[in-house]
Amino acid sequence: MSLYVQSIVTGAQLAAEIQAGSHIIQSGLVAVEGGTYEMGATKGSETLRNSRPAHLVTVDSFSMGKTRVGPKEYEKWVSRLGSSFKFNTFLLKFDPATGYPSVVARFRVDWDERTDYRMRQVEYADRMVTEGILREFNLDGDIDEGDTKHFQVVKISDTLPGSQSSDDRITRGAYYLGKPFEEPQLQVNWYASVVYALMHGARLATEGEWEFAVTERGQMKEAVRAEKFIERKEDRIYRIQKGAGWPVSLKEVDESGYPKLGIEGMLNGRSGEWVMDRYGPYSKESQTNPLGPVLGDERVVRGNGGNLFAAHLPKFQQVECRYGFSPEYFSEYKNHSLGFRLVVPQNSKKDD
Repeated sequence: MSLYVQSIVTGAQLAAEIQAGSHIIQSGLVAVEGGTYEMGATKGSETLRNSRPAHLVTVDSFSMGKTRVGPKEYEKWVSRLGSSFKFNTFLLKFDPATGYPSVVARFRVDWDERTDYRMRQVEYADRMVTEGILREFNLDGDIDEGDTKHFQVVKISDTLPGSQSSDDRITRGAYYLGKPFEEPQLQVNWYASVVYALMHGARLATEGEWEFAVTERGQMKEAVRAEKFIERKEDRIYRIQKGAGWPVSLKEVDESGYPKLGIEGMLNGRSGEWVMDRYGPYSKESQTNPLGPVLGDERVVRGNGGNLFAAHLPKFQQVECRYGFSPEYFSEYKNHSLGFRLVVPQNSKKDD
């Protein structure tokens, strides 16, 4: 075993860790019955130019985290991994057909200047270093060096709090944000989000699932088109003029007939959420359980955190905002964050 790698977890032991993580999250999930709705924007401000064309999307039933994963949950997970060594590191393998990742191995590395240089090169997707690690691990004897583009090494620090310099943000993979949020927020890149989700038997939401949930299974959009009600502020709902890109007048109305799923904070402040999909243009064709592009350099952020201007849009437009960022991206702004929440397809849920 390498001078740098101190232990490695694969196979049945890794599966047991994932199963244990799955049991931990069950009580925080909300069931969402699948259905068909119109995804994307039909009109609106220039901020929504990447959210067109609108198209019909059907999603299967799934369960979604009632809240985003917060700093406390994330820190507990890192603590469970153990802190005998500086970094827990994960090897992801991406399915060539779907682009979806799975965890192949977890290993620990001792921390010194040589490891620092080596792992930083891996974190920035240096192909030569990645190939070297795959050759060294040779986990099942059949890793094709020509397929290293389907692998990614992700390191997770056991010391999330501390310095807030840009370099340290990248090194740790996640960090805390303080004010002006009422509650501490977790700032995390896409890779660390995915690893956390997969190690809890879950994944990130697809774009289709995220928009389906935030629009209350599409009913919010139906209400806007029918000139009934929409524009939720706290627990109040307001009427808007039909077809208006912005509300012309607001009037409080009865919220009967607008059931809430019980999923919280999807449009909270300036907090965005990573989703599973790679960033790319929408199709105008109807789709069922769309996965997004198989190839691409950026991942999608939904909600307000991707663009400070989105927070000033009315809620019925915020639900359609989408942005693309590098999966290694960290926000440099202290007043907004990029986090994530968990999704489990209902046909894959396990009984306790």
